[in-house]
Amino acid sequence: MKKEIKKRGPAAPRRRSAPGKTGASDDAAFERELDKAFNSLEDDYLASAALSIEDISGKVLLAAKRLTGSSFGFAGYIDPATGWFIAVTHTREIWDKCRIAGKTIVFREFKGLWGWVLKNKKPILTNKASSDSRSCGTPKGHIKIDKFLAVPAVFNRKLAGMVALANPSGDYTKRDLAAAEKFARIYAIILQRKFSEDALRESEEKHRAIINASRDIIYTVNAEGVITYMSRQAENYGYSPADLVGRHVLEFAHPGDKAMLAQALSGALETGRTMPLLSYRVRKKDGSYFYAEQKSGLIMKGGRPRMISCIIRDVTDRRAMEDALKNSEAKYRALFDRAGDGIFIMATDGSSSVFNDAFAKMHGYANAGEMACLNLKELDTPQTAKLGPERLRRMLAGESLTFEVEHYHRDGHVFPLSVSCRVVKFEGRIYFLGFHRDISAQKKVESALSRLTSCFLKFGPEPEENIDHITRTAGEILGSSCVLYNRLEGDLLCTISGWQAPPGLDLRGKAKGHICMDVISGAKHKPLVVRDLQNSPYAESDPNIKKFGLKTYIGCPVTVEGRTVGSLCAAFQADKAPSPEELKVMSLLAKALGIEEQRSRAGTALKATEETLHESDRKIRALFDQTFQFIGMLDPDGTVLEANRTAMQFAGIKESDCIGRPFWDTAWWAHSAEMRDKLRKAVKKAAQGEAVRFEATHPAADGSIHHVDFSLKPVRDAAGAIIYLIPEGRDITEQKKMETALKQNEETLRNIFDTAPDMIFFKGLDGRYIKVNKACAAVFQMTPEEFEGRSDGDIFPPKDAERLIASDREVVRTGRTLTIDDNRVISGKEYYFSTVKSPLKDLAGKTIGILGIVRDVTEQKRTEEELINTRAAAKAGKITGDAAHDFNNILTTINGYAAIMLESVSDKSPLKVEILEIVKAVRKATSVTEKLQLYGAKPEDKK
Repeated sequence: MKKEIKKRGPAAPRRRSAPGKTGASDDAAFERELDKAFNSLEDDYLASAALSIEDISGKVLLAAKRLTGSSFGFAGYIDPATGWFIAVTHTREIWDKCRIAGKTIVFREFKGLWGWVLKNKKPILTNKASSDSRSCGTPKGHIKIDKFLAVPAVFNRKLAGMVALANPSGDYTKRDLAAAEKFARIYAIILQRKFSEDALRESEEKHRAIINASRDIIYTVNAEGVITYMSRQAENYGYSPADLVGRHVLEFAHPGDKAMLAQALSGALETGRTMPLLSYRVRKKDGSYFYAEQKSGLIMKGGRPRMISCIIRDVTDRRAMEDALKNSEAKYRALFDRAGDGIFIMATDGSSSVFNDAFAKMHGYANAGEMACLNLKELDTPQTAKLGPERLRRMLAGESLTFEVEHYHRDGHVFPLSVSCRVVKFEGRIYFLGFHRDISAQKKVESALSRLTSCFLKFGPEPEENIDHITRTAGEILGSSCVLYNRLEGDLLCTISGWQAPPGLDLRGKAKGHICMDVISGAKHKPLVVRDLQNSPYAESDPNIKKFGLKTYIGCPVTVEGRTVGSLCAAFQADKAPSPEELKVMSLLAKALGIEEQRSRAGTALKATEETLHESDRKIRALFDQTFQFIGMLDPDGTVLEANRTAMQFAGIKESDCIGRPFWDTAWWAHSAEMRDKLRKAVKKAAQGEAVRFEATHPAADGSIHHVDFSLKPVRDAAGAIIYLIPEGRDITEQKKMETALKQNEETLRNIFDTAPDMIFFKGLDGRYIKVNKACAAVFQMTPEEFEGRSDGDIFPPKDAERLIASDREVVRTGRTLTIDDNRVISGKEYYFSTVKSPLKDLAGKTIGILGIVRDVTEQKRTEEELINTRAAAKAGKITGDAAHDFNNILTTINGYAAIMLESVSDKSPLKVEILEIVKAVRKATSVTEKLQLYGAKPEDKK
């Protein structure tokens, strides 16, 4: 036997007994060596889940060769995507000595003995390989194979790979086969887990990019109605996702809509049927509400509803557009002033700017009036000002832009805003219309997330190093005096990792009395925050509080498999009130610590990984397919990778009609060569990192053409390379129709207003003229623009102004129409006027101004005076008749304008009631004029 071992030299890794002569002690030693090798493989993989398939394959092959005394071998896996066999690990002798032309490790066809193993999922043990009936011989240049042992790596009846061995010093035995099968089993488990983890990461990254690109709010609630997930689009309404997760969805519904929403939720959970499309009002963080439409879907588990996925679309703008068709110019002013976003309207030359109150408040001013003398350019930081001219040029060229800027706050600090801006046309003049949103909170969250991402990207194979990254990241984000990870070991509290740990800190001490023990032993598994530590009971029980002058403590439990093993704590030598976002960051880092602790003890179970993958896929796919807008995913070259159900149903197509094809060759763009060319250019820009947005048209399944707000955004990987493009489309056809109807309606009313011979004006509650027609301005030898913004005190003598103001107050106080006949001297000329004043109300019935119609009756008055002077009492009857006839003409005019106003408002408008009061008053006055006409008629006419 010694002579045999000497022949084999270093190639013989273990002593083999002669066939048929193994004894009980040799078998026992073999089993011990096999168990030791098997446990070593498990420990290597569980200690570092970052090991590659190549590394694991090499370790499996090395252990199998050593235990079986094989000279050659290979280990490989089945590629899940192609089904090809990848012989990722060969013994060095095979690769170096093989002389086959074009040798490779990738095999599309399974041949020979090893191919038989893969095809049949059964092992082979043969000590006469060349004569085995299953062999097809060895290719020219291949190493001669005399003895062959191969075992398939199978998990849950699914072929994952294979371990193959060859040419031992003696014959292969059943004991060698059992050893190889055991190695193949662990190899199959490890392969399946690696495949599942890779699929989970790819799925999550792909679908997270899709969700983040959506402009709708996406969230899920559990069976109790508690929010379990919230997309970051909630930030557009003042919330961070952390503000909402864990709270009941009914907290954010308008009181008038809560019963309806609660009934819909309970009905869906009881019946298992999808909720209908819901319309209700949702509360923003500032207390205001926005109108929403909600689509929902059930996520089932075990045949029962487990969770409801919901997609909310903000339809506030659409509702505002519908209301705009029914309201006057005053309604738009109210909408402008009450908008949640900051709005500005600026002349293209920068000569004038108009801001709403929201814009003023986000810059530190009480209202828009305080900013009246400011120019928008004065708010820009130098960097923002530098980019301004190019943005203005692009908007003047017709582009609608969305970008970020930095502005100076009134107190001097700089804060970020998100701006959506475009060019609009008002009364023939061109202006920039911009919507501003303060994104300071969003930026803070993004900064924290960036630090978290940076921390996690630094993770390596060693859990101890990763734990140090976590404690350092916690300290940098919170700005604490120090951060420690303390682990409970028996009755001792041991500091495993510390960031800025102070000199003299006891790293191993009795746990009793330490504040961390309350975190570890707490039943709620929530962060513990203690302020004013010096006056707390912990000042006496925890020696570190007085020793290091600590004032605030934040601790989060670190759990492994449901058991709390330690605490991640941050200590401050100053008072600290942590924000919910900071507590959320601490909780996330504590969870990461738990994962690293678990990795240092054992590997994560494969079953849990697969369940997470399936759960993630079900949830994300439900959200992706139920969103209102058209959304998908492209390769940077424009090839369609994903398209949601909404987009395909709109065009009446299937996945096979679009997946794998260039985006511009799909049904959405087939109707227009111009649109296809524009899309190609947009894809090219997006692939270079630019977000693109434009208005497109798409043909629906019924052949109709719809207008679509289309955008294309790039998605980058951790290295900054663009890996996907996210196309999104929002159907704005109805909005376009309403805009057209609104313009036509306003143009008709404006023509009536400007061509009327009577003087017509609108006044605000502050007594200033909002709008006057040309006839009114002409009497005062002014233009309508010069008239607007002035008060009666600016135009009339004090006594006349006081009388007019008093009549305005009477109209506002009573809410009724008032008719006034008076005379005034204007520009040295005396005029007689007949005035009808009515309250102007909004949709809620609140008086917002005064509508006035004034008729110049000066000539009529003069005629009456001449007749009185020349014909005296004898002609009184005729004068009375003429006056009645003329007054009847006035009433006819008033009645005509009232009829026009009736036709321009809907039956539901509160203005209709007031206009009907005008018509009623006209009818009464007509009755009086008929009596006057009868009085002035000739005697024969009276008969």
